[in-house]
Amino acid sequence: MRTLTVAVCGYGNRGSIYATGESWFGSAMKVVAAADIRPERLALAKERHHLPDDRLFASGEEMLQKPRMADLMVISTQDQQHCAHAIAALEQGYHLLLEKPISTTLENCLAIAKKAKEVHRTVLVCHVLRYSPLYTKLREMIREGKVGDVYAVDQIENVGYYHMAHSFVRGNWHSKEESAPMILAKSCHDLDILPWLVGKKVKRLSSFGHLSHFTSEHAPAGSAERCLDCAVRMNCPYDAVHLYYEGNPEFSIKTAHNTEWPVNVLCTEPTEEKVLDALRFGPYGQCAYRCHNDVVDHQTVNLECEDDVTITFSMVAFTDRCTRTIQIMGTRGQINADMDNDYVTYRPFKGEPVQVPLDTAGIQGGSHGGSDYRMMEALLDHFAQYPEANGFLDAGDVLVPEVDPPVCVIDDTLRSHIACFAAEDSRLEHGKLMELNL
Repeated sequence: MRTLTVAVCGYGNRGSIYATGESWFGSAMKVVAAADIRPERLALAKERHHLPDDRLFASGEEMLQKPRMADLMVISTQDQQHCAHAIAALEQGYHLLLEKPISTTLENCLAIAKKAKEVHRTVLVCHVLRYSPLYTKLREMIREGKVGDVYAVDQIENVGYYHMAHSFVRGNWHSKEESAPMILAKSCHDLDILPWLVGKKVKRLSSFGHLSHFTSEHAPAGSAERCLDCAVRMNCPYDAVHLYYEGNPEFSIKTAHNTEWPVNVLCTEPTEEKVLDALRFGPYGQCAYRCHNDVVDHQTVNLECEDDVTITFSMVAFTDRCTRTIQIMGTRGQINADMDNDYVTYRPFKGEPVQVPLDTAGIQGGSHGGSDYRMMEALLDHFAQYPEANGFLDAGDVLVPEVDPPVCVIDDTLRSHIACFAAEDSRLEHGKLMELNL
């Protein structure tokens, strides 16, 4: 198999995970360049991928000034940078693996799709749930008619109280002006995967949601600007010292000896000293009630699809775990699933409940229940079909293969982004019904 060469534009948490495909799939993939605004992330990319200095760049813009150097570019910069980086990369001749969301405005999403078509290049969007063992199994069971005709689906995105505080209160996605509305930044996965599961287009939707808790008026009496200085932090579930440094049995560096997410977002190659320094001076040490955040902490979307299928989706910050739970209801039975489990529960109306195992064989790493690994696996299989010209993969006019799951191309997932923008408009207009033409 030909080696797919990859340049990573944004070597942060997500970009570095996709780059790990180099170790997962051996000679099938090679990272040949990386860009990031943080010197420590470039140093990490250099070490992991043995990159020479002339293939390390201090920004995406700097890398994109150079002639094309790889078959594929991973774009995992901040949400509002996606459009400029994607269009420049397409013009250079790169195929793209584009982190979700595609962009933060519908106009920019459409512009990227239009440019890809003009230059005959493929843009795959990182809707990793399409590749997960859970959702591929659910789709298979629906198609096999296990529950008869599906008329209702109910999904909850349990964001997790700690994940909400980390990413959407203190972190990069705390502001819809600086990044995107919560429904787009966090839940475009869900508005993509749910219609995809049932194979129906969304006709209309409505949405309600609010930022209710993470505001200054809810700050505990006697609390401080920073958790390290707070006299009442021991009674606060959003205490940054507990989460990142000491006390949390799963995530803290001192108690759990964890140096992966979320600690590695505070600093590269974390140590106890580095984490304490980040808590003293960085955004992740701030009081969760004083972060100038404005994205919602709970939101519900009601979707009506073709053929009378209804879907309810809720995004909730106030959950003990970070997972997704789903119930699929049909005319002959139902399916219940939790992304934390390695099985789904099938409940036929005639017969006993059955736990159906998921296929997780061969998954070597990544997150989202194995979705990252399976997405990169599907990506490599897809690009193996492409012709070569002048040392790189040529035009992206190859038909998307009829496999399950199919790779997630930009034209397909534009529908989910249109639904996200409509849901946010509905929320801002107090649940106004939005008609969609998808």
